[in-house]
Amino acid sequence: MCIRCSSAKWVSAYLKEPTMTDLIEYTEEYKVALVMGIKKFHPLYRDDMTEYPTTADKAEAILIPLRKEIKESYVSESKDPLALLDKAVEEKDVAMIKKIASEVWRGMPESRDIRNHPSFFVVCDICDSQWDGQI
Repeated sequence: MCIRCSSAKWVSAYLKEPTMTDLIEYTEEYKVALVMGIKKFHPLYRDDMTEYPTTADKAEAILIPLRKEIKESYVSESKDPLALLDKAVEEKDVAMIKKIASEVWRGMPESRDIRNHPSFFVVCDICDSQWDGQI
């Protein structure tokens, strides 16, 4: 269970240990919300977060250099997380899906209000779930 969001959606949705196939299906089902999260919170796109007042200043401060590093890697390599997500879903690349979700997670502000964004629990489920390596 995710400490940040206390989400048990994945467990309740599948009532079993999810497989990599489940992750692909879950990503396809909630792709619109995940794309919203990428556009709003991925360090490459992240901009004004004033609608999400910081409620954990120290945690937010720790994330600033991580966000900068993620953004710089995308800029220097001319990569786009939206295109990478499309490719990852098409190729069933679970590692890339989890990487992108993790980057979005790091871009989300440390704010209690973040739970109201449609992508929050989707990103949480993808990042937090354990995959057994079975396709």
